[in-house]
Amino acid sequence: MKTLLTTFALGCALSCAAAGEARAADPSPGIGSVLLTEAVEGNQLVRKYLVRNTGDEGYVLFYRIDATQLASDYADNGLDLSDLDAFVGSLPNDELRSIRRIVVTGYASPDGPQRLNEQLARERAEDVVAYLDNKYELSDAYGIAVEARIASWDDVREVVAASDTPQREAVLRVLDSDRSDAAKQAALRRQAAVWRFLSSDVLPALRRVDLRIDYGQDRIVEVRTRIARPTPRPTPAPEPRKRCCCAVVDDGSTGLLVEMPEPGADF
Repeated sequence: MKTLLTTFALGCALSCAAAGEARAADPSPGIGSVLLTEAVEGNQLVRKYLVRNTGDEGYVLFYRIDATQLASDYADNGLDLSDLDAFVGSLPNDELRSIRRIVVTGYASPDGPQRLNEQLARERAEDVVAYLDNKYELSDAYGIAVEARIASWDDVREVVAASDTPQREAVLRVLDSDRSDAAKQAALRRQAAVWRFLSSDVLPALRRVDLRIDYGQDRIVEVRTRIARPTPRPTPAPEPRKRCCCAVVDDGSTGLLVEMPEPGADF
């Protein structure tokens, strides 16, 4: 029984150690994944995940007023382009991602003529698509949907309500009124301090392009990790058995009866 328990314990220790080592470097597919099963097959730890369609990849690039050409030195575009390049460049070698579609949406701020804003929004989106196609031919690989939108004065109101805009209450009354968009803009422009704040702190964030990557339906992904088993230690050689000069012949309740060797016996 002792031999059986020792073998079983050793097997559990090796299995748990291997599983613990693999778990420490768990190659999970990432956010949105759920571990379904985990089993050992030969020298591999096999995990199956449910990878959910999270659609959580998104990038934002900003444009200067009236501009339709992307500037890497404007706002945080340099950092965002670096992140975007790293992501797009990894797609061909990433078997865990299943992209359903890519949507590029260009925006324009609500100030200015509506027809010009529509043109700005669309040309900004097309500018980003051209950047991706020239560098990665992304349209051929995945297809890209292009959209254009003009941000509304309601979008401006949300920012103003949470800010320290000069004369904030007066600005909110203008934005909440039944006036036309042109009349709202004219009223805001007449307040010099208010318009300076909007022009520098609010409106620039609305001149942008949003890039959204939508993943496919939920799917099951199998991840295999090789188990590095520990090298077994060599079994030490048994010590030579010592010869005994006496033997127990009876250990009854009355005491030990020991057989002593005869005088002159050789041991």
